[in-house]
Amino acid sequence: MTLANKDFILTVGKVYLLELVKEYFGLESEDSFPTNNKPQKNMIPFFYSHSTLSKYLVECLDFILKTEVLLSPRLSLRVRAGSYINRKGQKGKNKPADMEKENQVKFLKDLISGLGRWKTEQSIVKISKAGPVLHSISTNFDQMCGIKDIKSTHGSYV
Repeated sequence: MTLANKDFILTVGKVYLLELVKEYFGLESEDSFPTNNKPQKNMIPFFYSHSTLSKYLVECLDFILKTEVLLSPRLSLRVRAGSYINRKGQKGKNKPADMEKENQVKFLKDLISGLGRWKTEQSIVKISKAGPVLHSISTNFDQMCGIKDIKSTHGSYV
């Protein structure tokens, strides 16, 4: 077998595997979102064996029932698309919506803990409303000044 034949076989194999993965997850291209529920359906036995009261099992079943039975096809597609957020604006750089929400909650918790002994219900409501605005202002300022985010595996220091 010549080197050209090996390259051809490897290229065809990669394309075949990529198409297989796209088919399994219901993707039309690398920057699209899933159009079927195969991964969720395959995870049901795992979640059920973990615990019959698993919140992941309930969420998985809820998602499948909504997108396949209860919602119209157009609304179902919007729900699937809403499962991911594109924070960068680039193709294929989608960030899961729950991770985005976790980051928002963490930011708000840091702000609330910064209130110290002046933590009242009214001040918590005010800081929670102002939190997203403060975050967007600081992010925009950092971006304009060219300040990079320092990332580490350690906890956050406020």
